[in-house]
Amino acid sequence: MNNKCEQYWPLDLNHAEIFGDISVCVTACVNVTAYELRYIELKKNDGIRTIKHYAFKMWDDHTIPTNSNILINFIRLIRSECHPEDYGPLLVHCSAGVGRSGTFIALDCLLQQFDKLSFTGYLDIYGTIFNMRQCRDKMVQNEHQYLFIYRCLKEEYEKTSGKTNYTTIADDPV
Repeated sequence: MNNKCEQYWPLDLNHAEIFGDISVCVTACVNVTAYELRYIELKKNDGIRTIKHYAFKMWDDHTIPTNSNILINFIRLIRSECHPEDYGPLLVHCSAGVGRSGTFIALDCLLQQFDKLSFTGYLDIYGTIFNMRQCRDKMVQNEHQYLFIYRCLKEEYEKTSGKTNYTTIADDPV
């Protein structure tokens, strides 16, 4: 089997592995149905940094999650707990860094816009993905992932507004 992404944290809790002059140690791990959250301690010289490492478990390569609410809740959880202004930017990756990563990033961006719209604004899904692809080719890798973004936003709209009028979602192919 060809590994697309190597595991870069130790399997054993509180066991440090050394990579050059950097020590990596998982100090805690929370395992829930949809994801795992690891607290990883990085040491280099006298500096120590702890990062939160979220791993979404319910999404295979080249596919879409079977439940959009689980992914939306996961994105909202991360957004509520992570504050880039205090800790630096979020790092999102999957095996190739385009399909699942692109879908996740697009949904995160669009959900943040959606939350600011109060149901009267305009979400440019196509434009958002187009702009992402200007930075990294193939973000949102296939049609299923692209349509999944529409479905997630449609369901979020219906859930929060109680309406079934989709005029606030641009280019809705669903």
